Amino acid sequence: MKRMADTALEPTGHRERIKAQRRHDIECAALRLFAEKGFEATTIADVARDAGVSARTVTMYFPTKAALYTDREEACIGRMLETFRDRDPNASLFDVFEAWLEREQQFNDPEVQDLRLRAIQANPTLRAFDSPSREAVNDYARELIAQELGCAPDHPAAYIALTGCTGIMEQSDMLLATFEPAYVLHLIGQFMRGAAEGLRRALDAPQ
Repeated sequence: MKRMADTALEPTGHRERIKAQRRHDIECAALRLFAEKGFEATTIADVARDAGVSARTVTMYFPTKAALYTDREEACIGRMLETFRDRDPNASLFDVFEAWLEREQQFNDPEVQDLRLRAIQANPTLRAFDSPSREAVNDYARELIAQELGCAPDHPAAYIALTGCTGIMEQSDMLLATFEPAYVLHLIGQFMRGAAEGLRRALDAPQ
């Protein structure tokens, strides 16, 4: 067993890598069990046993069973909010969104993505498990979109554009993992710019 002094001398980067690997193993174990046994039938103890850790360790990383599914989306939303808040005020919101998607590739884990797809196919109700930040980020994004389009946040155009953005978000991991990422990002950019321009023309047209 390592002495406390030995542990204290370990490089922080090494400890962080161990923690990241443990989180990954727990997440994969949970998703695999959700796909095989079902979400409701899977317990924290099952996840711990499959991941080779204690139940307490599982809850240290994921405080609830639902978090085993929603935590990744929550982290993704956090990075998106940070990107939008730090954006160049002169940059197009849709260009910023496209750039954010491109940067998100570094967080894409093909193994986890495959397991998430299997879990959601076996448990369609998981789609209802929105991350805690989803509603807040949707309201914030709708306000930004409205500013970009030159309309009120409660205008149908803002809701339509938000629906397009959230749909792309929900499918982006699968698309980037399945097809050539550069081509997918090009298509997303073309779609978003074209959709935004179409909405602006519609807003400018007489009713």
